[in-house]
Amino acid sequence: MALEQLYLAGRDNNNGFADYRLNALSPGIDAEAQRSVMALAAYRPPRSQAFPAGPDDLRRCPVNLCFRPAGPTGPIGQAGPTGLTGSTGPTGPVRPTAPTTPPAVTALTALTARTAPPAPTTAGPPNIPGTAGPARPPTTRSILANIEYVGQDTAGGFGNFFTHAVLAGSNADLADALDGMLPIESWRSPLWVRRHARDTALPPLDRALPRGGVTPSTVRAFLAEHPFADRLPILVTAVAAAQAGWGPPVLLIESDSDRAALWIGAVSYLLPPRAGRTLAFTTYLADPRNAPWAHVIGTVSETAAELPLDLVHAFELFDMPGGRLPDGPTLAVASVAARVGVGAARALWYAAEALAEPDTPFDAWYGPLAAAAALKGVLLTEPEVRAVAEWTARNVDRLPPAAAHDLAVKLNEQPQWRAEEYLPALFDLAWRGGNQALCDEVRYRQLDFELARVRDGAESATTSAHIESPRVRMRVAGRVRELLEAAPVGTSAGVLRLLDWTRRSGLAADLETGFLVDLTKWVLAPEAMSGRWSADDGDPLRVMVRDWPAIRQSFVTYLQGLAADGTQTLDGALDGPLGPFLRGIPSFDAGLAELPELQEALWFSLARQDSSQRVPVLRAVLGRRDLDLPDAELLGRVWPDGWTPEAMVHVAAATPLEELEDESVARWFLDTLKTASTADDIAWYVTVSRRLLTSPVASRLEADCVGPAKAVELDRRCHDVRDYKDLEWIARQDSAATPMIGVMVATLLPKLMLAASLEPDQVCSVLELMYPAVMRTFLDKVRTPPLDSSDAGLMRIAGIYVLAETRYHHDQSLRAELLGCVGQAADELEPSDWDRLRWFILSSKHQVEDEFLTFEESRQPTRSWFPFRRRG
Repeated sequence: MALEQLYLAGRDNNNGFADYRLNALSPGIDAEAQRSVMALAAYRPPRSQAFPAGPDDLRRCPVNLCFRPAGPTGPIGQAGPTGLTGSTGPTGPVRPTAPTTPPAVTALTALTARTAPPAPTTAGPPNIPGTAGPARPPTTRSILANIEYVGQDTAGGFGNFFTHAVLAGSNADLADALDGMLPIESWRSPLWVRRHARDTALPPLDRALPRGGVTPSTVRAFLAEHPFADRLPILVTAVAAAQAGWGPPVLLIESDSDRAALWIGAVSYLLPPRAGRTLAFTTYLADPRNAPWAHVIGTVSETAAELPLDLVHAFELFDMPGGRLPDGPTLAVASVAARVGVGAARALWYAAEALAEPDTPFDAWYGPLAAAAALKGVLLTEPEVRAVAEWTARNVDRLPPAAAHDLAVKLNEQPQWRAEEYLPALFDLAWRGGNQALCDEVRYRQLDFELARVRDGAESATTSAHIESPRVRMRVAGRVRELLEAAPVGTSAGVLRLLDWTRRSGLAADLETGFLVDLTKWVLAPEAMSGRWSADDGDPLRVMVRDWPAIRQSFVTYLQGLAADGTQTLDGALDGPLGPFLRGIPSFDAGLAELPELQEALWFSLARQDSSQRVPVLRAVLGRRDLDLPDAELLGRVWPDGWTPEAMVHVAAATPLEELEDESVARWFLDTLKTASTADDIAWYVTVSRRLLTSPVASRLEADCVGPAKAVELDRRCHDVRDYKDLEWIARQDSAATPMIGVMVATLLPKLMLAASLEPDQVCSVLELMYPAVMRTFLDKVRTPPLDSSDAGLMRIAGIYVLAETRYHHDQSLRAELLGCVGQAADELEPSDWDRLRWFILSSKHQVEDEFLTFEESRQPTRSWFPFRRRG
């Protein structure tokens, strides 16, 4: 696209007016375009440089490269298609500006014209002093002009300047003509002419414009040595605010216009490409009011010092030499672009344009710009990562799959994206981009975080997860294994939570059997043995064994290992909390049906821990083994400390003891029979002894069965008493080797004596054979009310008296007990019964007549020989 040219000479008269003379122009430039150029062509050098002494001084004068894009350019928010329209601005107060247009310029009727300078009379923002006036229509052309001070004219007068302008029909045409070059990059370009043309007709420029002194490399070198290079994001923010319409124009003060141009170049590189191409600027103006259309106005310290303070305060001031820079808020996009650098920022913005929504406001570019930075390999800061994540959540569905794929890959390379809060956005990008491998990786990371929460028992932990990908399943299972293997001692609760989550998530089959066996050995079984579990069906460990067959089998394997170390080792483990734990899980006991050794060991532990279950366990084991009688090993596992007589009686009742052939089992019974020592033991002692004596083993243990045999015979004789001779035999049966015989005699013989009808001498004969303890038992029963006054009862008393008087004169203590029993009876008998007792005694042993009469007299009441009279 060819550009039209215009040469314009001017002279500042220092009286409020300037002289302009058109030197040459392209044929297509009309009067309106000429007026637009003249509106830009204002120049007044700094006072110290107004009268240059030579070419070197002249070259040091500021140069004003200015660019005014086509379209409305008052308040910057109306600056055409910059990509910034609609921005809301950074946080914080912003001075408002109102739309303005350039000053009116008197129409030119000839190549020369004399017009008042626009400064004091131009229209401009109402908050800039001296700019009040009628608005002017926007320019229809895009104008790029270079204005330089030429000093003296041919007549020797100073204040002359020369303008070389190029014009395009639109901003797009200018951009095409610049061929990717920004307007500011034409700074000090060889293109610019500084003297009059011989011919007033200028041909259009149809060649590429040569690049000037502002390039990414020169700007980068400039910033590297500038003390305020780190404030570049603030400058970009201020310019963007002016361009978007929510901030005042920027007044940039530097020591010379070259440095101002480099700052403008830096800003242009960091702005979005469209904004950089349409940035309205001047590199030098003595009076900022001459460029109300500009977004950024450059000047030098000398001229700035002459400006009224109220005018300076109407701008966003950046006084670089004076160090006066604002501390206002910084747009995040400006920081991102500045951190990427002026060399890469343009490519960054192009990449961001491919990601952003159409018509995105400048301050809303943070997310896509940070995403583009990540695509370029830039390590994002934490706020940038957060911005990308938030932007992704809103825009992932509209991104092209290829872009989403590339962004996901680049973000995944950055360590910040391993944080859990950003994984959903990364997963969405990978899914949108069709990157299944990355989706699996991100999903695995999410589950890894979840596993940590589950292990630690966090309130936010889930109970399960839905995992579809086989690769993720495999990796998560591996991670679960790592966490379980690394679990410190004493953290079984975390292990149980991990296992429960694994089971609920359908990963149980992905944990190897060998691993579960080791885990059971070192963690789960010790936890069961600790007793920290509860009997509740919802107990985590109980649920694990009940609902996870592989873990249930691991416990079986663990028990098999204990059994291999010996029965005592297995029983010792099951006698603790492990036994009740496993027995409380019906499916575990049922699963041992094919392992009788382990199932019986579990039953034995129940018997040892609950005495009421010992006989039922014995029956169950015998039934399982299809046996009628137990062996000694079986009895020892059920009753490791020996059984009680009660237990023996139950076992004897439940087994065919008459068929017993095992000597060791027989000794269990015989040893228990030896513990019998009271009258209450007689029944079971005799019953068990009788059955045991009929067994085949009794003949081989004849010496051990002597006591039980005597007891059985004694019991038989006690039940078959015919006369006093049987009672005499019973009275003689006592043995120190078999204490139970004495107990039986002492218990049964008194009862038999009371039941038998014996003559007094027969009673005396039997009593004489009794041990004193047995005799006293008999006497106690006789004395027990009510007194038996029958003939049999009186004959028993008569026999007691006869025994006392005929046998026990040598033992006065026992004789006294015998006579005391007779005396008690005498006190209770009627006279007629006493007469009968006397008859039984005397008829039995007339030799004791004298002793009886003495005894009888001693029992009569005392009488007095002399009656006493009561005196009246």
